[in-house]
Amino acid sequence: MTESYIEKFSKLKHRGLIPQVLFDEISQYADRSAIFLVKNGVLQGWNSKNLPHASERKQIREVQLRIAEEPDLFSSLIAARITQFKVHENWKKYKLLKDDIGELFCLALPLKYGRKLFGALLCFKQNEFTRDEIAIIKEVALCASEFSVILPPQSPHEGTDDQTVAASDHLSSDDETRSGDVTGEHMLSPVEPSEESGEMLRAQLLARLLVNNIKLYNEEQVILGRMKRDLKIRLKKEIEEAEKFYNARVSEEVRNKGDFFENELVLNLAGGNISALK
Repeated sequence: MTESYIEKFSKLKHRGLIPQVLFDEISQYADRSAIFLVKNGVLQGWNSKNLPHASERKQIREVQLRIAEEPDLFSSLIAARITQFKVHENWKKYKLLKDDIGELFCLALPLKYGRKLFGALLCFKQNEFTRDEIAIIKEVALCASEFSVILPPQSPHEGTDDQTVAASDHLSSDDETRSGDVTGEHMLSPVEPSEESGEMLRAQLLARLLVNNIKLYNEEQVILGRMKRDLKIRLKKEIEEAEKFYNARVSEEVRNKGDFFENELVLNLAGGNISALK
């Protein structure tokens, strides 16, 4: 699945189009979804799909989730944990739920630049999200976060709708959204790469996404492999397939400048313990 998401996001001309792809993919698994941005200890609604009223963008921007009201949600996001919970009664005051469709489950995923939390993706449906659905939504959200760093911002001369312009602004360098995050630190704004550094970033991104995909679908085997120090044997097929995909899409020139795929195996799959890869 990761490969198909990488292909879709890599074809985008600018990062302002990321939310559209993100929401379109997630709508297969969630009844409605929304992106919230972190601002001064508050999750501020920003963009959404399938809300019950016509004025979706205006409506979602009126929604705020505060630390004092949702401490468990915030602690999970800060700790970079995905959490699922049944929406409780006081959520009915939020306009994104005011059509009162009945019992709802919420899946909350942190959105990050590197280690900095900049927002959250909240997905809603009337039944609990299955393990497979959670894994797929996590994949899509991860791709969206990573590509928001390397894709160029939208040109002001490009013709597009107002919602897309807003998306480009917020995913690039909007001063208001960088004013503060849950941890009290400034959020990391993407740096526009040179052509050479851009190729290196894309290679690193691809390696990270592919290795994350291995972890996502082989959690128990990764734990055992780290304990028994035989990850490359235990996950031989998965690693070889991911590396083949990586090599086919990253030029030899870039691969010679850094072994990004192997680095991700060490740091991400093996948790920094190179001996676990034997």
